[in-house]
Amino acid sequence: MAGSCAKILDLLRKGKTESTGIRGTITIQLYGKKDCHLCDVAKDVLYRVREEIPFDLQEIDIESREDLYGEFKEKIPVIFINGKQVFMYKINEKRLRRILGNASHGAQR
Repeated sequence: MAGSCAKILDLLRKGKTESTGIRGTITIQLYGKKDCHLCDVAKDVLYRVREEIPFDLQEIDIESREDLYGEFKEKIPVIFINGKQVFMYKINEKRLRRILGNASHGAQR
């Protein structure tokens, strides 16, 4: 257990393109890069909300792939929930909670 927690924390710190391994019915992808203040703000919001509402989080470094960099360089952070883009530039925590609440209720039916 301690090893898996350490791995998750390591992945979160490094911002790798791998899933954190936390299981949920919702998948959020955060497209960003190092040294991006708005990306750091988005991560803080996502981590805080995930403490209450479970979801898989994938942090994708746009600098790791030329195609992603070309598509997102002027837009980050970009956040997708279950494959649908919902935020660009800034994340709204209240709206995020509402979207996740609706998504999790739909998954329970």
